[in-house]
Amino acid sequence: FALSMALSMTSGRDLTGFVGGGSVERRDVLMISNEDSEGELILRSRGICKGAGLTDQERDVAVNGLLLVSGSKKKLILARKAKNGSMEPTEVVSLIEEMCDRDLIGAIVIDPLVSIHTGDENSNVDMEQVMGILRGLAERTDAAVLVLHHIRKSSGSSPNVDDSMRGASAVVNAARHTMLLTSLSSKDASRYGIAELERGLYFGVTSGKNNYGIKDGTTTFFKNKSIDVPVISLDAQYNGYADVDSCGYPVMVDLEAGSGDKPSTIMPVHVVRVLQQVNASWPAILSDYFEAFSEEWGVAKSGVYDRLKCLPSAKEMKAEVKIQGVLYGVWTEKIDGKKALLREIIS
Repeated sequence: FALSMALSMTSGRDLTGFVGGGSVERRDVLMISNEDSEGELILRSRGICKGAGLTDQERDVAVNGLLLVSGSKKKLILARKAKNGSMEPTEVVSLIEEMCDRDLIGAIVIDPLVSIHTGDENSNVDMEQVMGILRGLAERTDAAVLVLHHIRKSSGSSPNVDDSMRGASAVVNAARHTMLLTSLSSKDASRYGIAELERGLYFGVTSGKNNYGIKDGTTTFFKNKSIDVPVISLDAQYNGYADVDSCGYPVMVDLEAGSGDKPSTIMPVHVVRVLQQVNASWPAILSDYFEAFSEEWGVAKSGVYDRLKCLPSAKEMKAEVKIQGVLYGVWTEKIDGKKALLREIIS
């Protein structure tokens, strides 16, 4: 997601849909990754641009505006603990400042925070000093700094964004704005009618601390989709593309409206809409309407069966579906040995 945000800046287009409005202020970006190789980042960048529908020329502008520095083989350390116990900037910080000045960098992305220092991430003293070094880097380069930081293992679906951050609270205190990325919980998957096997493809972005705006706690959902990207051979004896690899790119989805990714995952709202279109009687014996589902979703009847597995199997797990201004609760039960969809009006 951070790479998509970086490419949004280098392309001048909102590739995630997160910003809104379709465009962002264009600027070149320096991305420092201590986890991924430069080749992997280039591949993923090309995949994101292809998935976003950029032309070859637009892709080249976006990718060329992204200055990649990989520490996957040798970590890039920006802050090191001195003999007196304080955290001090390393020579890498000066090199970054020179790069930003030379290449007119407008934003810096660092992935991840834990890898760029030798301090104790649970120490407020150490982390306050580390964040101070990054703040100084931002001020001297006049560039925004986006830092990726891990969350606590037990906080994957915590609604409190800032309390979910791992380590010392000084990290959150020093930030101007925080966002929490979490995978879709089983509860939310059931609510939105997403099959358990596909749940891992979804994630949410929740806004936390915001010194320059309102902290509303709203979560925006995305799905990681896959796309094939030609792999450029690094061997001079090969011409052009040597192979094809698949990589993921995030696409914003509106799970509340049931428009996340029809027809690969069928939401309860899609089921109810089809039943209403054919004036089904309620409770609706689902097998009686397989032909209507098959025609609407463009799949064989066997595929209809797989997609109907998303429906909640008990009233206490009912899904909320809004159709033509009416909010229904829907769930399935067995009637005379057949699976049926039941509904009740909530409001």
